[in-house]
Amino acid sequence: MAANIGADGGAGNGNGGGSEVSRAPEPATKSEGTITWLAGSSGTVRLSNGVFECVLPDGSIIETFKTLKFALEFLEQRKEPIPPEKQASRLKIDVDELCRKSPTERIYWLPDYAKRHGIAETKLEQMIEAETKRALAQQRQEQEAERRREQREKEKARQEKATAKEKCQDDDRQDRKARRDARDQQAADRRARQEEESARKEAERLEREQKKREAVFAEIADLPKLTHEARLKEAVVRLGEDFELLLEEFEVFLAARTIPEDLEPWSEPVDTAELLAAIEAKFRRYVVATNAIVTASTVWAAFTYVVEIATHATKLVFTFPTRDAGKSVAQDVLHWTVLRPYAAVEATGAAVYRIIDRLRPTLCLDEVDTLFKAHGTGAHHQRELGQQQAKSSSRRL
Repeated sequence: MAANIGADGGAGNGNGGGSEVSRAPEPATKSEGTITWLAGSSGTVRLSNGVFECVLPDGSIIETFKTLKFALEFLEQRKEPIPPEKQASRLKIDVDELCRKSPTERIYWLPDYAKRHGIAETKLEQMIEAETKRALAQQRQEQEAERRREQREKEKARQEKATAKEKCQDDDRQDRKARRDARDQQAADRRARQEEESARKEAERLEREQKKREAVFAEIADLPKLTHEARLKEAVVRLGEDFELLLEEFEVFLAARTIPEDLEPWSEPVDTAELLAAIEAKFRRYVVATNAIVTASTVWAAFTYVVEIATHATKLVFTFPTRDAGKSVAQDVLHWTVLRPYAAVEATGAAVYRIIDRLRPTLCLDEVDTLFKAHGTGAHHQRELGQQQAKSSSRRL
């Protein structure tokens, strides 16, 4: 015969919940109002008045339970005690189980669970309260974490929305800027084309005027020198230009015709010592002077070819207290040895500026102290000429 007894006094499910019914051992004996189960040599469990009594072999009742399973376990534990680790684990499970029960069910099952683990009901109740508080605290933490997570998600969604909106606005700004830049670029291209066209037309006009001017200059240059000024005045009327400016351009034109073209480098290496010796011999052939003058003139003639890379450019000046001392002869000799020689005899100061800037010659000036006075330029023009020569690295005798 098997007894199936529920939470109202019958056999429980082992968890003490009464929600499931477990099969109890076959009762050993049965009398009116009493059922007895054998628990091996440990004793018996007797159901009396709805209470399961744990009875030892000598007949003494040592404990009572509301469920058969707890009563049988209690007697079994007396024979084979459960290890502390397992007992602690079972206690934790039971405490969790009691925490999940309603307060009424907890009050009902609390005595059996306390007896099952051999602890006081107050201590078990304290453990349940502590576990309940911990569970509530954990629940609050989880709720808070969930709330923060939802807030983060909302904030993230808001930021993503704001970022998307900002990106859209930025794209609109970039698009407007690109269109504006394209319009500006088109306008700049049009202006550049217009300026380029204007510059091209201006260059063509200047080139035509220059060719017309050079044709007039070439025609006048072949005429006697005394007629140059008169013919230039006639050309002013035809060309529609200022006479002074035309005269300066004509002097530059004449200088370009007189200055020899740049020499091509010799095909083979040249011995510098032999070259300087040849220049010195040529100079001594026509000029009688001290060794210092001859050496300075020889070295200076070679220096005119490298003046463009020099840091300082010195001037070579022949002086003598009396006239007809051979200064002009010395200049004429050097005229054939220096780079791009130009004898500025009657050139004006403005014309010399243009000649230096365009042709970069070696100026061979005879009677330089009276040259500019004859044209009324004054000492300040001589100083300006020296500054202009220094800027363009020109040379002067």
